[in-house]
Amino acid sequence: MRLRQLSTLLLAASLLSLAPSCKTADGPGNKPNGGQVTPGQGDTPQEVDFQAAAMTKQISLGGASATWQVTSTKTWVKATQIGQTLKIDVEANDDAEVREAELRLTSSAGKRNIKIRQLGQAPAILVDKSVINQVPAVGGGITFEITTNVKVEVKLPDWIKSPARAMRRETHNYVVQPNTTGKERMANIEIIQTGVAKDPVKLLVAVQQLGTNNYIPGSTDQLPEDEQIKVVSGTASSVQPGSGIELSFDGDLSTIYHSAWANGGSNYFPITLTYNFAEAAEVDYLVYYPRQQGYNGYFSEGEIQSSEDGTTFTKLMDFDFRASSTATRVVLPKRTKAKSFRFIVRKGHGDGQGFASCAEMQFFRRSTKAFDYTTIFADEVCSELKPSVTDEQIAQISDPFFRNLAFYLKQGKYNKEFRVADFKPWLLPTVVSGPNKTNPYSLLDNPTGIAVEKGQDLIVFVGDLHQMDARLSLRVQNLDKPGGDGFNDPVVYPLSRGMNRIKMQKTGLAYVLYHASDVASLKRFKPVRIHFATGTVNGYYDSQDPKLKDRWHELINKAPNKHFDVLGKYCHLTFETQAFRQYTPQGRDITNTYDSIVYNEWVLHGLVKYKREPQNRMYLHVMYHAFMYATWYHTAYVNSTQQDILNPDKMRNPASQGAAWGPSHEIGHMNQTRPGLLWAGMTEVTVNIPSEYITTYVFGQPSRLQVEKLELGNNRYTKGFNNIFVGNVPFYRAGDVFVNLIPFWQLELYFGKALGRTPRKQADGVSGFYPDLYQYFREHDSPSTVGEQQTEFAFAASKVGGVDLTRFFERWGFFHTVDNGDIDDYGKSKINITAARVASVKSRIKALNLKPLDVALEYITDHNAYLYAQKPAIVAGAAAKVSGRTVTITGWKHVVAFEIYDGTKLVYAADATHPAEGGAVFTMDSDWKASYSIKAVSAGNDRVDVPKQ
Repeated sequence: MRLRQLSTLLLAASLLSLAPSCKTADGPGNKPNGGQVTPGQGDTPQEVDFQAAAMTKQISLGGASATWQVTSTKTWVKATQIGQTLKIDVEANDDAEVREAELRLTSSAGKRNIKIRQLGQAPAILVDKSVINQVPAVGGGITFEITTNVKVEVKLPDWIKSPARAMRRETHNYVVQPNTTGKERMANIEIIQTGVAKDPVKLLVAVQQLGTNNYIPGSTDQLPEDEQIKVVSGTASSVQPGSGIELSFDGDLSTIYHSAWANGGSNYFPITLTYNFAEAAEVDYLVYYPRQQGYNGYFSEGEIQSSEDGTTFTKLMDFDFRASSTATRVVLPKRTKAKSFRFIVRKGHGDGQGFASCAEMQFFRRSTKAFDYTTIFADEVCSELKPSVTDEQIAQISDPFFRNLAFYLKQGKYNKEFRVADFKPWLLPTVVSGPNKTNPYSLLDNPTGIAVEKGQDLIVFVGDLHQMDARLSLRVQNLDKPGGDGFNDPVVYPLSRGMNRIKMQKTGLAYVLYHASDVASLKRFKPVRIHFATGTVNGYYDSQDPKLKDRWHELINKAPNKHFDVLGKYCHLTFETQAFRQYTPQGRDITNTYDSIVYNEWVLHGLVKYKREPQNRMYLHVMYHAFMYATWYHTAYVNSTQQDILNPDKMRNPASQGAAWGPSHEIGHMNQTRPGLLWAGMTEVTVNIPSEYITTYVFGQPSRLQVEKLELGNNRYTKGFNNIFVGNVPFYRAGDVFVNLIPFWQLELYFGKALGRTPRKQADGVSGFYPDLYQYFREHDSPSTVGEQQTEFAFAASKVGGVDLTRFFERWGFFHTVDNGDIDDYGKSKINITAARVASVKSRIKALNLKPLDVALEYITDHNAYLYAQKPAIVAGAAAKVSGRTVTITGWKHVVAFEIYDGTKLVYAADATHPAEGGAVFTMDSDWKASYSIKAVSAGNDRVDVPKQ
């Protein structure tokens, strides 16, 4: 088919199949007689067209330096690499038709293919772009190159204009006019042969221009970048082998410099770090990136010095990074010319004296080529235009990014929701967690609703900091980490007032880090307005925001990212967007559920009564490598749990605590008071006090200790009685975290359910035995050893409870002497309890002059707790039935436990209310013997013989 017959082949469907081509860079045309050279322009083109004559073109190979192997599919075209350009030679084409070939390039940088076309002797037209799509609504320049052997005329649609200056012969430049309608528009540019009356050669170039309904940021290619000054060497006065200072300027945030681990010497600080450039350079600011995992070595106080010759140093300024985990940008007092910079670190975070560590130290010189956006925009975050700005002024803005932004604002089509917001300061969570002796809560209380892509330029405008010494950063995290936890490897970028152009190092959701290091600073800091002019709006849901609380379905259904932020008053959840759509009917229901868990755990721990509530939210997020866990700043849940923990009906199911237990447990880990209720061996024990409290008291679900059946059909109370009481076993050898839990929960049942000293029964809703006990441990230093901490708990519980609990703790094995016992707590700890220690604690309890315990507290359960208030006498029932190892006792009332004796020796004990009061059924772990007898135990600790059939 001859080229003159191709005019109808360009169909609208091409717009769906061809990649967009929006580059508008100009370049000199190639003269038809050949021999001229075209300098490369930007990235390597995908097509290069030639006249029929033998000729040469040079194109840019773009990108990083690489050596390319080039092969040609046809012998008439050859190519040779010269530096980072490719010289292409074609022989003359004496045939009539256009011919084609392909150059195939291979290097360590990857592979590229370049299509080569050459005119023949017959009339023909070649255009390097058959489709130009996604031209922004604001309009702008478009460019295409025509290679032809005939005279042509270019016919344009009315919304594409020729520029005032003359066009080059082959490179054609046009201006697409702004599209102020909401809809996109399409048209063809017609290139037609002139001077012939019949059957002229034609070619069409399709142009698609976007409408204003959806904002697409303009190109950031022309925005100037600050210049990073390369560090070529460095020295450190203290180094841990394998963690040298070179790791702090290797461009890798996952590697760190670290000072020597042995930090006990009196001359350990100050630590001096020196960074050297190849030659003296002007520097405006530097960025300190602390380590991304772990916390030892965060910089606190110190001094920065500079040297123009690398030898003589002069002090520039003092610094205090406050042991912050976020990146810090330090603006120098003035532009400083230096060959070397020196950091004198006088204090760093960590055990003992602390340490010094650094992931990256970077130095920058500001660009002076930036467009002065203050001439167009009314505010410094570029969210409003000056009232006097005209369409003509916008069209004349040279920078495509600002021209595009101004155009959308002028048209009233720029949706500022989530892009422009005021971000409030939050207290650094460690400020509260330290005095509370708990884990710190969330760092991510300022979600932006903005998703970013790796390699993207994120343009962030930061407003007036009100002369505060506040530091702002942007944290980007991608939770979508197969087999891992994306929370632990974020990238943090410091923010400064004005425009911040940040090259995204990873894909993810963005959060503003804006924290005060003390309460006084928090009161002084003001909200800061921030504008995210690029990135994708993902949005978030906030049940406390009047503008968002009733828009659950709208927000969750239009979120494009895999993950979505959901905020309540006390909680913050980041889970899979699709999981929220599928399992959470209403956002307020799930935030109310988690707000209730968080708040009621605060109540139980006395944080509300004593006005110690954390100032940050509890953070829960999805992960992909474990089941559930909690640690500093967050709790994490494997994706397979979302069907349960994101369903408020399952979480609050009155028939089962299955869904609610896990989150209550992990949130409980964040609140564990250490070491008062978190001595070695208790990590997975005392955490379940709030789990039981939330599931049974708050959600009205059955108690795991009471109703969960074990292998023999017994419940956990019965297992606990036999693991400890029979054989008089030390508490630490219970062999089951739920057995260890029982005495802690029994204290809540007695003081709470029986005596009313629980927040659920108090008039103020916040007072009770456990709130006071937790506060006791916050106010009193705990002993240093495991055995001392365990026995100290008995003293504290007696003091707070106002009752001598010595006998209760004796039954549960707290006072057993132990010599170097192993504790199954990661295999690291031993327990020692001496007779002298036991005597000392008992003596201290006795000195409190408290009333001795007058109930069988060791047998209290969820079902029989009501008996402990009045301690009614036992009412006998039917004789016990024994079948094999199983004992059934019916009709007995006011019984809390059944004990089985062999003579005077206790051989078995069972919860008298399992599976129901008046109908106890339990299975012994050994066969019944004729010498056995049964006694019923009352709440008042009386015993009545039970006959056997």
